[in-house]
Amino acid sequence: LRGCIDFGFKNPSAMYSIGRDKDSNYYIFDEYYETGKLQEELNPLMLSRHLESWYPDHAEADRLEHMRRAGLRVNEVSKDVPAGIGTVQGLLRQNRLYIHKDCVNLIFEFNFYRWREPTASKIDKNAPEEPIKEHDHGLDAIRYALHMWEATHRAPLEDTYVADEPMFADIGI
Repeated sequence: LRGCIDFGFKNPSAMYSIGRDKDSNYYIFDEYYETGKLQEELNPLMLSRHLESWYPDHAEADRLEHMRRAGLRVNEVSKDVPAGIGTVQGLLRQNRLYIHKDCVNLIFEFNFYRWREPTASKIDKNAPEEPIKEHDHGLDAIRYALHMWEATHRAPLEDTYVADEPMFADIGI
């Protein structure tokens, strides 16, 4: 089991636990989604989950150092947004991603994630698509973890997660 977090203060810090089963299906559960929290307040919550390692947002080096000093194992993440979104989309298309029904903020974000519309004066069919940066804190957190974990999915599993599937929501995608 591993964890992921997208840091916030005015925006929420979004934290999840992730399990992967023997068939490389991923299970997201144990949502924490709160504003106004310092890293010193988050570290005890993260440690209490007893996870193997964490995939955090690497934008804030001081938070990563606080995590390490608290004894949390920090994994590298790719901030390549299009590649990470592609990984999550692929897992959804393959029915390999399950979200626990109690992850209400993450489910909300999946349902309200939007892409920026090109302006009429600047329609360029070759321009890259960009997501709108709102309602995305949980999605960013899971993207960090799923993209990196999936990239190394051929590595042996350290543990196997067994999910009680009725507890996981159909997110309607």
